[in-house]
Formats: sequence, structure tokens, C-alpha cells
Amino acid sequence: MIAKTKQQGFTLIEILIVVAILSILLGIGAFNLNRYLQSSRLNEASKVMGESLRRVSELAITESQQMVVTLGSNSISWKEAATNLARGSQELPYTAKITDKTSTSIIFTGRGLPLKDEQFEISLGNKSKNVYLFVTGAVSYP
Repeated sequence: MIAKTKQQGFTLIEILIVVAILSILLGIGAFNLNRYLQSSRLNEASKVMGESLRRVSELAITESQQMVVTLGSNSISWKEAATNLARGSQELPYTAKITDKTSTSIIFTGRGLPLKDEQFEISLGNKSKNVYLFVTGAVSYP
């Protein structure tokens, strides 16, 4: 009587099919991860911009002095209007750029309010996001 041996393991074709399916899934995941990371970095750069504007507003209130904010291509700096003394600066993370700004300088009154509405566009790669500064002092980055 001939004993039948039971096949154990996987064939080469089965392994190749599994590897191909995993490669496709990992490719899709990597593409989505890259988009997510770029979006997260843009959100963080917008938040840094908004938080810097809030910080200047609070400083103007606590010191009861007019503050002038100057916008660069990837940074924001502020100084006292009366003495021209530099009070701080902040660079945007991930080499994000400030583009499409309505003006290059913003004046905050001694009450912490900007003189007019301002709009900025923060761009990173091929994505961009708007940051709004309202005369009420509110900052929005939807």
C-alpha cells in the first residue's frame, strides 16, 4: 500500500499573490499618509500664525501699547510702535510660506485690537489655507 503524503506549506504562486496584494495596500496607505502629513503640517503652520497674532494682541493689552506686526515670507515679528523695540518673532514650521497677504504690517492698538480686517494665505507645497484676523481681535483658520 502506498502512503499518501499530505502537502505542507504554500506554493510559490500563493506567496507571490499575497505579496502583490500587500504591496498594493501599502502603496495606497503610503499615498494617503503623505497627504495626511502635508495637511497636518499646513494646519500646524496656520495655528502657529494664529497663536502668534493672539500673543501680540495679549501683549498690546497687558502693556497698553500699540504693537506693529511685520510679516515676512515665512515669519512674523512684532515690536512696540512707540519705541520701535523688538518684542518677539516666530517662524512658521515646515518652511511654510505666508502668501497673498493684504498688507505686510499690522497695527494692534493698546487695547489689543487690529485696526482693520486682515487675510493671509499659508501655503505648504501645493496646498494652502487662509488665516483671518478680524477687527474684533478674533483669529480664524478654518
